[in-house]
Amino acid sequence: MRPVARVTLVTFACVTLGFGLAACFSPNLGDQPFRCGAGNDCPPGYQCDGAGFCTRPGSMVDARLCTGSGTTCEGDNLVTCAGTGAAVVTVCPAGCDSGISPAACWHLSPSNLDPALCDQPATGPLAITTARKIDTDNCVLNGGVVVTQSTAAPPMCVFKATDFTVADGVTLSFGGARIPVLVATSSARIDGTITVAAVGAVGGPGSSVLDTLSRGGAAGLNTTSGGGGGGDLTDGGKGGGPDSSTGQIPGGHAVGVPELRPLTAGGFGGSGGTPCVTDCPDRPGGGGGGGAIEIVSCAGIVFGANAVVSAGGG
Repeated sequence: MRPVARVTLVTFACVTLGFGLAACFSPNLGDQPFRCGAGNDCPPGYQCDGAGFCTRPGSMVDARLCTGSGTTCEGDNLVTCAGTGAAVVTVCPAGCDSGISPAACWHLSPSNLDPALCDQPATGPLAITTARKIDTDNCVLNGGVVVTQSTAAPPMCVFKATDFTVADGVTLSFGGARIPVLVATSSARIDGTITVAAVGAVGGPGSSVLDTLSRGGAAGLNTTSGGGGGGDLTDGGKGGGPDSSTGQIPGGHAVGVPELRPLTAGGFGGSGGTPCVTDCPDRPGGGGGGGAIEIVSCAGIVFGANAVVSAGGG
C-alpha cells in the first residue's frame, strides 16, 4: 500500500470571563481524523476510536442526499450511497483508494501474517524499559503466539500490543528456533537496541545448524584450503585454496527470497580450513547464522537517533 503520513497540530484555549468564570471553547477541527493523545485523550467534542484516531461523533453521516448508488473517495474519506437518502461517510485512517472499483479504504496487510491483523484489537501497550532477553522456544510463556510458515521456513513467535516501545540505552534480545515478530496495532518507537544476532557458533532466532544448504563447504583434503562462506541471498564465497578451482571449497547455497515471504534467517559459515595448528579431528563448524525479525506498526514507526536493529552472523 502507499505510505501515509499525517502531522496535526491541535490548539484550543480556555479564557476567563469578566465575571470570574473560566470557559473552554470546543474546537471545530473537522471530520478528518488525527492521532489520539496520551491515555487516548481527544479534544472536547471528539472521541478516540479503536484504531487510535480522534473522530467526531455523528460525522459518519453526511447531510447531502444521494442521487445514485456506489462508493467514491473524497480525500481520505469513503462516501457511500445506496439510492436516495443521506450519504454515509467512512473515515479511512490509512487513506481511500479510488483506483479500484468500487472504491474502498486502504488497509494495512503485513507480510507473513493474517492480512486483517491491524484491524484486530490488542490488549495493551508493551514498553521495554530495562534489558530483556526472550527465548522464542518458550513463546507462549513469554506472551507470544506461535504462527507457522511453510514447511521450509521456521515458525514465528508473534508479540502483539497496542503500542510498542524500546527505551534509549535498553537492549531487547531474542534467541530460540522461532522468528520473533513485533506488532503494534497503533504506533511503535525504537530508541534502544533490538538484536537477533548470532553469538559465535550459536545462530540467531530462526537459523538452523541443520540447514546444510546454507553452510559453507567443510574444509577439504588440501592442506592449504579455507572453509567456504555461508549462503544468504547469494551463494557464499569459496574457501581459500590453490589457484586451481578444484582446490577451492564451495560456499553455501543461497537461502531466502528478496521479498522476505516466507521469512528466513541467515546461513551458517563453513568449517575452518586446514591445516590445523594441532591435530583437530573435531574441528568446529563456522559462525552461526544471523537471526531474523519482523517489526510491524499499523499506524507509524519511529526509529530514534540511537536505535539499532542487529541481525549479524557469528
